[in-house]
Amino acid sequence: MKVLDRLYCNIYFTSNDYTEARFTSNGVTILPKIIILSDYRPTETLLTQGPDVPDWEKTDETLANVMSALGDLDRRGMTVFVVPVGDYDQEFVNVIKPAGRRLYNHTEGRRLARRHYLSVKTDLLVLTPIYDGMFSSEDLDDMLEIRVESLNLRLRTRQVDPENMYKESASKIFPQIGSRVRRGPDWHSKNQDHGEPGTVVGHDEEDSLIWVTWDADDNTNVYHYGGGGYEVLVYDEPRTLKPGEKIAVGCWVKPGKDGKFQKIHEWNKGVVIRVQPPKAHVRWDSGARGDYSYGEDGKCEIELCATHPQLERTDLVSTVNNAALKLRKKNKNM
Repeated sequence: MKVLDRLYCNIYFTSNDYTEARFTSNGVTILPKIIILSDYRPTETLLTQGPDVPDWEKTDETLANVMSALGDLDRRGMTVFVVPVGDYDQEFVNVIKPAGRRLYNHTEGRRLARRHYLSVKTDLLVLTPIYDGMFSSEDLDDMLEIRVESLNLRLRTRQVDPENMYKESASKIFPQIGSRVRRGPDWHSKNQDHGEPGTVVGHDEEDSLIWVTWDADDNTNVYHYGGGGYEVLVYDEPRTLKPGEKIAVGCWVKPGKDGKFQKIHEWNKGVVIRVQPPKAHVRWDSGARGDYSYGEDGKCEIELCATHPQLERTDLVSTVNNAALKLRKKNKNM
C-alpha cells in the first residue's frame, strides 16, 4: 500500500474541487487561490491514532508528490500561497515555494483575504489603477503581481503560432525589429534575461507586447511595451558572439559573396532575427525579409558587418526611450 502524506492529499483534492471556478474582470482572469498553512513535515494520511510525527523516510516521496500536484496547479493557472506555521521544515518550504513568490506568515491573513478584492480592481492594461489613493503601497505591489499572473496565464492559454512571434507592426509606438533592449522600469520577470541584452524580433499589436530573444540563452519571450508598462527599453549596444558562434540573433549583416538578391543591394544592411541552421532569417533596412546561408553549409549569402549600424544612431535610441517614458508617465497619471 502506498502511503500518502496529508499535505499532498489536501492539495490534490482542493485543486480538483475548484479548477473551473473562474471569471474575468477588466481583462484579468480571476482564479481560486489556494493557501497552504502547514509545518511542511510529512506525516501519513491514513494514520488514525497515535502521535502525529513526521515520517522522515517518506520525505523524498512526499516532496515528489507535492511538487507534482503544485505543477499541475501551475499549468491550470491557479495561485498557491505558502504559509509556514509552527516549527516548520525550512528546506521543504524552500523547494516547494513557487518561483518568484514571497513567503507569507500567519499574521498576514488580512493581506491574503484582500487579494480577491484587489483582483477585481486590477486592470490588465492599466499600470496604475484609477483612484490609486485608495490603495496602499502593499496593495499596489499585489495588484502588479496579479496583472503579471493574469498576463502569463493569458499567454500560456493562447495558441501562439511561432510565425506570429515575428510579425511586424506598422505602429510607431513599437521599437523597430532588430532593436537591442534591456530590462526597463516595469520589469517583473526576475532573472529571465540573465542580466544581458536582447533583440526585438516581433510585435504583438493586440496586447501592446513585443517579442524579445535574449543573448544569454537565445530564449524568446514576450514583454509589455505600451499601455501595460515598459518592461524593456531600447539600448544601443552590439550583439557579441560567443566562442564558436558564426552568427546569432541581433547580429547585423550585409550581402555576402554567394548572395543572389532581388531588391537587396550591396549597401543594404539587415539584422538577424532568427537562426535555423544552415539559414538565418534577416530583416533588411529596406523592410524586406529572407532566409540566407551564413557559412554553415559552405555558402555565404550574408556576412557580418564590421561595425554595428545602430551605433551611428544614438540620438534615435534616446528619442525612442524618452518617448516611451513620457507615455508611461502619461498613462500612470490617467
